Amino acid sequence: MAHFSRIFLVFVALLFNVWTPSQASDVLRLEDNFRTLDLTPFVKTINQNDYEFSIQNATNQSVDLLLHRLAPPKLTTAIGLSAPSETPLRLFSSDDNEFAAAPGQPNLVRLNVPANQVQTFLLADAVGWQPVYLWSPNYYASYQSRLYTVQLSLLSLLSGLLLVAIIVAVLRRSRRAAYAVVMAMGLITLQGSLWGDDLVQGLGTEITWLTGNDLLIPFAFVLGLIMTGIGHLNLLFRRVINRNYWTRVIILADICLIATASLWSLAYASPNFAGVLGAEMPHIALSLTIACILLGVIFLPDRRDTHLE
Repeated sequence: MAHFSRIFLVFVALLFNVWTPSQASDVLRLEDNFRTLDLTPFVKTINQNDYEFSIQNATNQSVDLLLHRLAPPKLTTAIGLSAPSETPLRLFSSDDNEFAAAPGQPNLVRLNVPANQVQTFLLADAVGWQPVYLWSPNYYASYQSRLYTVQLSLLSLLSGLLLVAIIVAVLRRSRRAAYAVVMAMGLITLQGSLWGDDLVQGLGTEITWLTGNDLLIPFAFVLGLIMTGIGHLNLLFRRVINRNYWTRVIILADICLIATASLWSLAYASPNFAGVLGAEMPHIALSLTIACILLGVIFLPDRRDTHLE
């Protein structure tokens, strides 16, 4: 019986070691093919605002890395649900070197680990802790370039759909189509404002009205909510041409809106739920919502071919 108890205790200990996540004090070993990694599980809290992690450079040459702190969702920051991460990142290495974030990029800092060495880094004054990622500089630049391309492509597509929808709304002389166009314009403005920093960086120019206007995001958000409410109330209390058609459009748009709101709530409650892509998933859902609304206007039947229902 005693022998069985010892075997059982050894088994429990082994099982605990297998299922226990990596401790924050673990040394992170980097190889030649390193591209990106969620650094958060390897970070140990020192005190309220200071954190520590260790990196082993297993290569034969010095390695440059980027430490990227995920910012809170821009929408939740704009409407006051979360505070912006404005404190610039600062790192102190175990060989007494200091690495600071560049001006205008408080969430990004470049660091260096000498060849075949282990360095411990102190992340100082990180008020408002957010998940952090470690990147290869080249891979980070490639990721940002692809992200900018996707954002610009989606905004261009939505702008094209908006132009066609405006033409259709005028030709159909539909008040409901006009409401939908105004709602889509507000949501496109919201989308562009949320992507403003990335677009400005990708374009290589300064667009102050897109990045420096703190009221633009709340205004576009409220406008979208108001027009959504007007669209539902009109469908409920007014006689509407093509009622069945607009009912289907609104139901599809509502499904997209619910998905968008759910993803934003998830990004706010758990910023690291889908890695670096988690911050972009609500924006993609918002783009689908806008496209659904505009396509509803574009394919609106002619009122001469329908009747009041």
